[in-house]
Amino acid sequence: MRLNTALFDHMNDGVILTNKEGVIERANTAFLHKTGYTLKEVIGKKGRFFQSRPHNLDFYQKLWTQLRSEGYWQGIVDDRKKNGYLFKTYLKIFAIQSANNDKATHYLGIYTDVDLNSHDYEALLYHANNYDHLTQLPNTALFVEKITGIQALVQRYNTRFALLRIALHRFDAVHRLMDYALADEVLLQVVERLNKRLRSTDLMSRMADNEFIMALVDVKDFSSIEHVAGNILRWLQMPFMLQAHTVTISAHIGIAVYPDDHKDIKKLMGQTKLALTQAKMSAEGGYAFFNAPIAQSSDFQINDNTQL
Repeated sequence: MRLNTALFDHMNDGVILTNKEGVIERANTAFLHKTGYTLKEVIGKKGRFFQSRPHNLDFYQKLWTQLRSEGYWQGIVDDRKKNGYLFKTYLKIFAIQSANNDKATHYLGIYTDVDLNSHDYEALLYHANNYDHLTQLPNTALFVEKITGIQALVQRYNTRFALLRIALHRFDAVHRLMDYALADEVLLQVVERLNKRLRSTDLMSRMADNEFIMALVDVKDFSSIEHVAGNILRWLQMPFMLQAHTVTISAHIGIAVYPDDHKDIKKLMGQTKLALTQAKMSAEGGYAFFNAPIAQSSDFQINDNTQL
C-alpha cells in the first residue's frame, strides 16, 4: 500500500482518483501543481470542476458511454487552472472494478502535459482522432481514407480487393463474466493473431467492441479470399490463454469484393454488414460472401442507409 502511495504521489503526470460518480477522493502533487489548487480544495469536487466551457454535454455523454462500456477513455481536453488560465492536457481515464469483477467502483485519471507548438502535440492529436485506443488499429474514418487510396491503384492495375467484416462470437459472454482488463487482453490477442498473418499491403480496423474489418489487397480470385477467411476462423477458434483462464471464442465473417459487388467504398462496407448477417445464420462461426438477391429480399434490405 505504501509503495502504491509513493508511486501515486511522485508521478510526473497529474493523477486523480474518483469514485464511480466522478467525485475526487485523491489527487497527487503533480495534479495540484498543474491546476494551482490545494488538496483540500479538490477533494469532494467532480472532475469536470476543472474543465472549461468548450466541452459540451454531448462530449461528456460520449466520454462516459465509452468509459462505462470499455473501461477506458483518452483524448485531449481543455482544463482550467485556479487562476482561470486555460490549458490543454492529454487525459487518460481508467475504470477500476470491484473485487468481484462486477462494476466500476473508481476511476483513475492521468493528465499529461502537451506543448501546443510541438510535433508531439500534433502526433498525439492525430493519433487520438484516428486510432483505436486499445488495439492501436486505424479507426473507421482512417480505414476508409486508406482504402480510398488503394481503390485508385486497384482501378489503375485492373485488380480487386476484398473487405472482410469479422465479428467475434461469444465475446459478449467474455466481457460479461470477466473484468475489463481480461476482456481487453482477449481483443489484443485477437489482433495479434490476425496481424501476424496479414501481408504488408493489407489493412485492418476495429469497427466496434467485438467487430473488425480487414482489407485484402490485390486478391487473385475468390478461392484465395475463401482460403484466408477459413484460416481466420481457425485462428480465432484456438484457445486464448489469460492468466488462470482459458477462453474459447469463434467468429463470423461477411465478405464483399471490389469492384465485383460495388465501386462505392462505403456501400461496399455496408454490403459486408449484410453478408455478416448471412454468415451469422451459422451458430458456431462461418463466412458468407455478399449475395445481392438475398440482400434484396425482405430479410436483408440494402439501401442508401446501409453503410459502414
